[in-house]
Amino acid sequence: MPENGLLRKLINLLPIAAILTFVGLYFTLSYYNRWASDDFSYSGIINMHGSVWKATVFFYYNWSSGFVANLFYFIVNYLTSLSKYVGWYNISILLFFNLSVYLLLKEFIVFKSGYIYGITSALISAVFFFSSLNIQENWFWVIGSNAYQVPVSLLNFAVYFLLRYYNNNRQINFCLACFFVFIFSQFYVHYACTLFFLLLLYMAYYWWVYKKLDTGIVFLLMLCIVGVVIFITAPGNYVRLHVVQMQKASAPVIYPIAVQIKIALQGYLNHIVKARLPYLIVFLIPAAMLISTNFVQFKNPRFKINIRTTAALIMVAIIASFIITGAIMYMAIKWMYGSERSYLLIMWLLVISVLIVLSWLLNKMKDNIKLLFMVQFIAVSAFAYYSLKTYYVQRPVVEKYAEAEDNRIQLIQKLAHDETKGVITLEPLPDSGLLMSAEISNDTAAYVNFDMKNCFALKCNIKI
Repeated sequence: MPENGLLRKLINLLPIAAILTFVGLYFTLSYYNRWASDDFSYSGIINMHGSVWKATVFFYYNWSSGFVANLFYFIVNYLTSLSKYVGWYNISILLFFNLSVYLLLKEFIVFKSGYIYGITSALISAVFFFSSLNIQENWFWVIGSNAYQVPVSLLNFAVYFLLRYYNNNRQINFCLACFFVFIFSQFYVHYACTLFFLLLLYMAYYWWVYKKLDTGIVFLLMLCIVGVVIFITAPGNYVRLHVVQMQKASAPVIYPIAVQIKIALQGYLNHIVKARLPYLIVFLIPAAMLISTNFVQFKNPRFKINIRTTAALIMVAIIASFIITGAIMYMAIKWMYGSERSYLLIMWLLVISVLIVLSWLLNKMKDNIKLLFMVQFIAVSAFAYYSLKTYYVQRPVVEKYAEAEDNRIQLIQKLAHDETKGVITLEPLPDSGLLMSAEISNDTAAYVNFDMKNCFALKCNIKI
């Protein structure tokens, strides 16, 4: 029927409105984003040692063990130091993630129309952004996004090349998958352990279905172990652990790890279920709708999945990853279970599982095109409204914050130029909204104060 054909086109095109509103919000936040916290520390270390490479080597032996990750951090830090605007970096990491999702879809599913891949990947990227438990630290903190958001994109590329290997059996694709898995494992131990558990689950599932081992997955499992061993045995870990142990006396009460896990599960699961899951379900409907109404076939029969089994496996992986992440963070810091920013990979797994279930449910309704159109219209409207509302709330906040930080940096540069000595009290920064704040402490000895002093080679101490 002509009417059904028009409704199908509208179902495919309506999500563009949600994408445009999100892009407007993200680009605005990116434009007003500035350095914060450890960004100044890394810059100071580069200045102290004279080059990115020497700074990376120093960090490897004296603080952080991820040599590959730290090299990437210092490179990005140096590049963003060339301009006060770091928005180009924020846009780059979003495009990088979006590209990884786009390629994954292209290698996994065949759609009726090619443009569906672009719209669907953009929607998924937007939902992933909103799913973050700590948007400030995961997306608008240069060092933080390097540490937690970029590895998720690297993992997506690893899976993409693995899928390509399964599709065309070319060894170069498997080598690239190994490369991305190894780089991924060098960022954080709990990320590598999470990937190890996911690969282990897939290997068990493959054995259950085909009654044989996937040798490629076995090799990737071994590569994860090698990556973790290299990370753990690095000398910087023990220097950092010694510092943490010295600070232990001022830490909160130490609970047994079992109690820590219980507290964290209660807190974070409530946070996810109550504050994130409803948004995930509504915001993922447009993407799931595109997948269900434009799906032709899986690119490789091997990829054909049992929805219930897949969703169950991913949920098991989420719970296991949560416990692994928390346990490792607890062991590393001794008294703190782990920060919200460290759970970004788990949120990505949750996005994938919800998307799979929604696509399956909507596929059951694919013949009722009028109902699907109404559901799509409501979901897109909700998504666009949320993005627009966030934009109008955040725009004046981040604009005021960026102006205040720019003025502060100009003052600090003047203090450095004049070689001012003594103690200088600075005006506090206003609320940073969804951006990471660069605020310092009223204690001149605080590490954030020291990092900024070191970054600009100040002769004086600063505080608020």
